[in-house]
Amino acid sequence: MSASKEVKFCLKVVINKEENKVLFAEVDSNFADVLISFMTLPLGTIVRLLAKHFGDEAPTIGSLNTLYQGLSNLESSHFCTDSAKQILLNARNSLAFLCQKLKLNLDDSEPTKYFTCPKWCKREVVMNRDD
Repeated sequence: MSASKEVKFCLKVVINKEENKVLFAEVDSNFADVLISFMTLPLGTIVRLLAKHFGDEAPTIGSLNTLYQGLSNLESSHFCTDSAKQILLNARNSLAFLCQKLKLNLDDSEPTKYFTCPKWCKREVVMNRDD
Protein backbone atom coordinates (compact mmCIF):
# COMPACT_ATOMS: atom_id res chain seq x y z
CA MET A 1 0.00 0.00 0.00
CA SER A 2 2.99 2.29 -0.02
CA ALA A 3 3.08 4.68 -2.92
CA SER A 4 6.42 5.59 -4.47
CA LYS A 5 5.11 8.60 -6.38
CA GLU A 6 2.59 11.29 -5.58
CA VAL A 7 -0.75 11.17 -7.35
CA LYS A 8 -3.06 14.20 -7.43
CA PHE A 9 -6.81 14.21 -7.95
CA CYS A 10 -9.13 17.10 -8.69
CA LEU A 11 -12.27 17.48 -6.53
CA LYS A 12 -14.61 20.49 -6.59
CA VAL A 13 -17.44 20.67 -4.05
CA VAL A 14 -20.22 23.23 -3.48
CA ILE A 15 -21.50 23.10 0.11
CA ASN A 16 -24.50 24.72 1.79
CA LYS A 17 -22.91 25.59 5.16
CA GLU A 18 -26.23 26.54 6.76
CA GLU A 19 -27.73 23.09 6.21
CA ASN A 20 -24.37 21.28 6.23
CA LYS A 21 -25.10 19.59 2.89
CA VAL A 22 -23.17 18.99 -0.30
CA LEU A 23 -25.03 20.57 -3.22
CA PHE A 24 -22.70 19.60 -6.04
CA ALA A 25 -19.47 17.66 -6.50
CA GLU A 26 -17.27 17.44 -9.58
CA VAL A 27 -14.33 15.03 -9.88
CA ASP A 28 -11.86 14.05 -12.55
CA SER A 29 -12.00 10.58 -14.08
CA ASN A 30 -9.08 9.27 -11.98
CA PHE A 31 -10.86 10.14 -8.74
CA ALA A 32 -14.10 8.54 -9.95
CA ASP A 33 -12.22 5.38 -11.00
CA VAL A 34 -10.57 5.04 -7.58
CA LEU A 35 -13.86 5.68 -5.78
CA ILE A 36 -15.56 2.97 -7.83
CA SER A 37 -12.65 0.59 -7.16
CA PHE A 38 -13.19 1.09 -3.40
CA MET A 39 -16.81 0.04 -3.84
CA THR A 40 -15.80 -3.17 -5.66
CA LEU A 41 -13.41 -4.35 -2.91
CA PRO A 42 -14.68 -7.38 -1.01
CA LEU A 43 -15.34 -6.60 2.68
CA GLY A 44 -12.83 -9.20 3.83
CA THR A 45 -10.15 -7.51 1.74
CA ILE A 46 -10.90 -4.17 3.40
CA VAL A 47 -10.52 -5.69 6.87
CA ARG A 48 -7.31 -7.49 5.85
CA LEU A 49 -5.78 -4.35 4.31
CA LEU A 50 -6.64 -2.23 7.37
CA ALA A 51 -5.07 -4.81 9.69
CA LYS A 52 -1.99 -5.00 7.46
CA HIS A 53 -1.58 -1.21 7.37
CA PHE A 54 -2.49 -0.27 10.96
CA GLY A 55 -1.62 -3.50 12.82
CA ASP A 56 -3.21 -3.64 16.28
CA GLU A 57 -4.53 -0.08 15.89
CA ALA A 58 -6.74 -0.92 12.88
CA PRO A 59 -10.10 0.87 12.91
CA THR A 60 -13.11 -1.30 13.68
CA ILE A 61 -15.87 -1.61 11.08
CA GLY A 62 -18.81 -2.74 13.18
CA SER A 63 -18.71 -6.48 13.75
CA LEU A 64 -17.00 -7.12 10.41
CA ASN A 65 -13.56 -7.28 12.05
CA THR A 66 -14.80 -9.82 14.61
CA LEU A 67 -16.44 -11.91 11.89
CA TYR A 68 -13.26 -11.94 9.78
CA GLN A 69 -11.08 -12.77 12.80
CA GLY A 70 -13.46 -15.57 13.83
CA LEU A 71 -13.32 -17.05 10.33
CA SER A 72 -9.53 -16.90 10.26
CA ASN A 73 -9.36 -18.65 13.67
CA LEU A 74 -11.82 -21.37 12.62
CA GLU A 75 -10.14 -24.74 12.12
CA SER A 76 -9.81 -25.99 8.54
CA SER A 77 -11.63 -29.19 9.52
CA HIS A 78 -14.90 -27.20 9.34
CA PHE A 79 -14.40 -26.74 5.59
CA CYS A 80 -14.36 -29.23 2.71
CA THR A 81 -10.77 -28.23 1.94
CA ASP A 82 -8.25 -25.75 3.28
CA SER A 83 -8.59 -23.92 -0.03
CA ALA A 84 -12.26 -23.25 0.74
CA LYS A 85 -11.26 -21.38 3.89
CA GLN A 86 -8.61 -19.43 1.98
CA ILE A 87 -11.15 -18.45 -0.67
CA LEU A 88 -13.41 -16.97 2.02
CA LEU A 89 -10.53 -15.15 3.72
CA ASN A 90 -9.10 -13.84 0.44
CA ALA A 91 -12.15 -13.09 -1.68
CA ARG A 92 -11.37 -11.78 -5.12
CA ASN A 93 -12.52 -8.50 -6.57
CA SER A 94 -14.74 -9.28 -9.56
CA LEU A 95 -13.39 -6.19 -11.34
CA ALA A 96 -9.73 -6.64 -10.38
CA PHE A 97 -8.62 -6.67 -14.02
CA LEU A 98 -9.94 -3.10 -14.38
CA CYS A 99 -8.51 -1.91 -11.05
CA GLN A 100 -4.98 -2.98 -12.06
CA LYS A 101 -4.92 -0.10 -14.55
CA LEU A 102 -5.77 2.62 -11.99
CA LYS A 103 -3.26 5.17 -10.73
CA LEU A 104 -4.13 4.12 -7.16
CA ASN A 105 -4.81 0.42 -6.62
CA LEU A 106 -5.23 -0.74 -3.02
CA ASP A 107 -6.12 -4.37 -3.74
CA ASP A 108 -2.98 -6.41 -3.09
CA SER A 109 -4.40 -9.78 -4.13
CA GLU A 110 -2.85 -11.79 -6.94
CA PRO A 111 -4.56 -11.47 -10.33
CA THR A 112 -6.76 -14.41 -11.28
CA LYS A 113 -5.13 -16.91 -13.64
CA TYR A 114 -7.20 -18.55 -16.36
CA PHE A 115 -6.78 -21.42 -18.73
CA THR A 116 -8.85 -22.67 -21.62
CA CYS A 117 -9.70 -26.17 -22.73
CA PRO A 118 -7.28 -27.58 -25.35
CA LYS A 119 -8.19 -27.60 -29.04
CA TRP A 120 -9.78 -31.04 -28.89
CA CYS A 121 -12.62 -29.80 -26.66
CA LYS A 122 -15.90 -29.09 -28.43
CA ARG A 123 -16.42 -25.85 -26.53
CA GLU A 124 -14.20 -23.31 -24.87
CA VAL A 125 -14.14 -23.49 -21.07
CA VAL A 126 -12.61 -20.78 -18.92
CA MET A 127 -11.90 -21.56 -15.29
CA ASN A 128 -10.05 -20.05 -12.35
CA ARG A 129 -6.79 -21.79 -11.50
CA ASP A 130 -5.06 -21.44 -8.14
CA ASP A 131 -1.50 -22.73 -7.81
